[in-house]
Amino acid sequence: MNFIDICSGIGGFRTGLERNGHNCIAFAEIDKYAIQSYKAIYDTENEVELGDITTMHDSEWEQFKGNCDMIVGGTPCQSFSIAGKRLGFEDTRGTVFFSYVNAIKQVQPKYFLFENVKGLMSHDKGNTIKVILKAFDEVGYDLDFEVFNSKYYGVPQNRERIYIVGIRKDLSDKPFKPVAVGKKKMDLLKAWAKVEINLRQIHPQLQTEVTALLVDVLEDEVDEKYYLSEEKTKKLTVDFDPNKMIGIREATKQGYAVAEQGDSVNVSYPTSKTRRGRVGKQVAQTLQAGEVNQGVVMNDIRIRKLTPLECWRLQGFTDEQFYKAKDSGVSNSQLYKQAGNSVTVNVVDEIVKGLN
Repeated sequence: MNFIDICSGIGGFRTGLERNGHNCIAFAEIDKYAIQSYKAIYDTENEVELGDITTMHDSEWEQFKGNCDMIVGGTPCQSFSIAGKRLGFEDTRGTVFFSYVNAIKQVQPKYFLFENVKGLMSHDKGNTIKVILKAFDEVGYDLDFEVFNSKYYGVPQNRERIYIVGIRKDLSDKPFKPVAVGKKKMDLLKAWAKVEINLRQIHPQLQTEVTALLVDVLEDEVDEKYYLSEEKTKKLTVDFDPNKMIGIREATKQGYAVAEQGDSVNVSYPTSKTRRGRVGKQVAQTLQAGEVNQGVVMNDIRIRKLTPLECWRLQGFTDEQFYKAKDSGVSNSQLYKQAGNSVTVNVVDEIVKGLN
């Protein structure tokens, strides 16, 4: 299949699709450092570079009609995330979504695949996700949506993201999606979708087994600069047995969580009185774009931050891809940001396997 990579970042969607033999014909991104990495990783010489999709006219999209089988992308999620102010469509970043929908409307690919934060389901009391699903429905697509956790797809990162997949209505021969009866947000949303849109069985069955551990992606040797200072470690920890484990301060009744070798530790705001859930048992917590928020307990029971390479590995990228980006001159701070902004390659790979 030929596909267009929208809000491409460093190509998480692209790598997943290329693993399945599909071909990129155009990409769109506005971050100059992400573009730098993207062009270093992939051969884009014969592809159309679209730039800012919010400035594109319908006629510019029409050139791809009949030659594009799939549009993929995740529009900026900050406006829908619990980590942001959650202004949704009132935030200009949220309106990029409508440009994404318009691209689908004009090109009419066989499929699209859209990714965003899990918090999309609760934003504006659940109304935002309904607007999004309705928008896809109205431009001619049957839909399926699920929350996939990256830790079940071969990368040790606890990262929950919603993936919406659509198949053009005139091509859809998929059975209707069975809907569970329950009170969870996903159950209620699917019950709504069963009535308001065509909810189809398109996504693969969710996996529930962790197959990789954080230690599997760690570099053998890292610079001392990645280790937390003694001062920061003291702010983050309580008294502990230095031979076995560390007590990580958090806002729970006990006041700390035990972290052992190979566990991840959220190292942001070490003096915070409200943080909880800082420790990830043998998997990393969700990578963020704004900072290096993830550390790991090493075999000497010291905490160090993850390296940029380790963060790229946690998103399913190869070392070769990482070094192509790094060797092009992209800074470590941008490499961290790019990993935090990316989709997980392995999840995309799994989703697209079942699409023809």
